[in-house]
Amino acid sequence: MLRTFKNFNKLPLRAVLIIPIVLQLITVFGVVSYLSFKNGQTAVKELASRLRNELTARILQQITTTIERPYTINSISASYVQQGDIDILTGRGEHLLWQQFEVFPATNLVYCGTEKEGAFLGVGASSDANNVVQIHTANESTARYRHIYNVDSTGRRSSIAEKLDKRYDPRLRPWYRKAKGLSKPSWSDIYLDFDTFLPTISALKPVYDPVDGELLAICGTDIILSRELTDFLQGLKISQSGIAFIMEPSGVLIASSTEDPLTSGTGESTKTLTANESNNQLIREATGFLTTKFESLEQVTSSQSGFFLNGKQQYLQVNRFGAQYGLDWIVVLVVPETDFMAQINQGTRATLLLCLVALVCSILIGVLITRSITQPILKLSAASQEVANGHINQAVDVSYIHEVGILAKSFNKMVLRLKQAFSELEHSNEVLEQRVEQRTQALRVEQEKSEQLLLNILPQEIASRLKQSPGTIADNFQEVTVLFADIVGFTQLSSNIGPSETVEFLNAVFSLFDDLSDYYGLEKIKTIGDAYMVAGGLPNPRMDHLDATADMALAMQKQVADLKNSNFKSVSLRIGIHSGPVVAGVIGTKKFIYDLWGDTVNIASRMESHGEARHIQVTETVYQALKHRYNFEERGMTAVKGKGKMMTYWLLEKRLID
Repeated sequence: MLRTFKNFNKLPLRAVLIIPIVLQLITVFGVVSYLSFKNGQTAVKELASRLRNELTARILQQITTTIERPYTINSISASYVQQGDIDILTGRGEHLLWQQFEVFPATNLVYCGTEKEGAFLGVGASSDANNVVQIHTANESTARYRHIYNVDSTGRRSSIAEKLDKRYDPRLRPWYRKAKGLSKPSWSDIYLDFDTFLPTISALKPVYDPVDGELLAICGTDIILSRELTDFLQGLKISQSGIAFIMEPSGVLIASSTEDPLTSGTGESTKTLTANESNNQLIREATGFLTTKFESLEQVTSSQSGFFLNGKQQYLQVNRFGAQYGLDWIVVLVVPETDFMAQINQGTRATLLLCLVALVCSILIGVLITRSITQPILKLSAASQEVANGHINQAVDVSYIHEVGILAKSFNKMVLRLKQAFSELEHSNEVLEQRVEQRTQALRVEQEKSEQLLLNILPQEIASRLKQSPGTIADNFQEVTVLFADIVGFTQLSSNIGPSETVEFLNAVFSLFDDLSDYYGLEKIKTIGDAYMVAGGLPNPRMDHLDATADMALAMQKQVADLKNSNFKSVSLRIGIHSGPVVAGVIGTKKFIYDLWGDTVNIASRMESHGEARHIQVTETVYQALKHRYNFEERGMTAVKGKGKMMTYWLLEKRLID
């Protein structure tokens, strides 16, 4: 150590000038780069949130438009049927359904089925690649087989295109029965279309006779969701790898922005897929995260959150849709953070490179400037050495640098005034007295520092007593409240990080507790590892020590809950409180400590160790004293080590004063 200090004393002036400048530059560039990166991250989070809100709004608007269109079509169809413009049995007015299909070409099928005859009439797109408009009929005249006709330019049937070999009675279909049972506009369950085997949903509306209220027919409009919603989601510019999908609370996929299929199997064996069965990993992971967060998809609510996939942050937004339309769909949008951070990382690398170039240039310029400063000073130093050796006939050139030039002039004058040494002795004595005064003042400052250090270790009253009469200090206190707090699971959490991060985190937490103890007028006793001990009512007794300790315990829980740390994402406290008599005193001869002893301390410690995370456990004594001013929850009889079973309570909150 002594050799190190001697080496510091021999540092050249050039190093003394250059090293602080280099350190400052490195610090400034480092801080600037860090702040630039953090600001970029903050901007990315804000941008991601805005993007999610905008994209979700567009998706919800598209869904609303998609499901409102069938309502309009069904209302028009019902009006035609009630007025007699469309006769479902004979096909009269079929061109009116065709006109609606022409107005809304994205619809899959517009149809009506009668209650009395069981007749069916509809207009829809063909299932082949030509996608032409065709008329569908089924009634007694077709022996209830479904006939499909081509359409002429006026919307009326021309030639028959196909005769299906299965009988079709709309009154027996699930969509008809559901609409008839509800007696109001409704939606069918999602099913696979007979021709395309794609997820389809039908908007249904009962049609009643305006005179006697008798059910005339059920009109419906089919929407193939993959055409209506999947195509929209796939055309939506989310991000490079972001996705959006829609599912039911049962988990069945309705639509997706990915190319992955929504069904499995072929032909009549085709079945819908759930989100957990999707080929897309991001869909599966997002669904699994929602199931974990909300326990089940049925309980999912609209929210913004995020999860990690392969160590990378995924921003997630969920919206519950359809309650006002009789539907219940979950809209999910997932945007990976990496889609935004690529440019930020590239900018950070560019910033670091520019900072490095600027640093090297600054160091080179600093070396040149320092050299121009140190050369005259080195010459002045050599001349001073000569004067110290007795060779007083020395003179140095005056530098063009103003301050160094002044120093050279002063040196030349000093040499001339050496001959006047005897006359300067009195002046030297005055300078010596000034130095003595400075040393005395420095001694006072150090003494004040020592006293302040003692106050940081001991209470002020105890420190004063110890200075006045060194020796044993011990006192009995009949009414003292003791609080123990412990960070739950800290040992396991700290094992995954370095010692410096551990100490830094503990210092942050205990500094918060120190501020709280000062605020509530309590006395911090000590810290033991990750445990914290504080007492109220000593060394100066006070009447409200129980209230102050309870207030600090509640504040500690709140402060820790609000504390954010990247290494300790889940931090909680376990707190115990007891009140009673204690013995307090100072122990030690080199490292003083003001400590407490007694059964009260032991019970308070047991309240903490037998407690639970995020809870404040108190004894019957504390409860009886505070129950009129604070809210408690009875925990019941608790087995306490060394004490047997004790009645304990959870301290919840301070009551509001009316």
